[in-house]
Amino acid sequence: MDVVAVQLGVFLYAILAAFVASSMRLNRKQNRPSSTMMVMTGWGLFSFSAVSSGLLFALAAAMALKLVPDDGLLLLG
Repeated sequence: MDVVAVQLGVFLYAILAAFVASSMRLNRKQNRPSSTMMVMTGWGLFSFSAVSSGLLFALAAAMALKLVPDDGLLLLG
């Protein structure tokens, strides 16, 4: 995978997460309900983050236990 594509994906994820978080915080501060689409996007980002962190933790544990080679990962190759 191209490094630029990964960097662009991380940048877009951060922008979207910041937008959703600030919009929901502003709605809560003004005592207004958040739109359904905003809530679903927030849950989607939360789910993506939770699954990604779990997979990366499992990969790190497998690398620490020498179950996969340190440089032979197909994900990064």
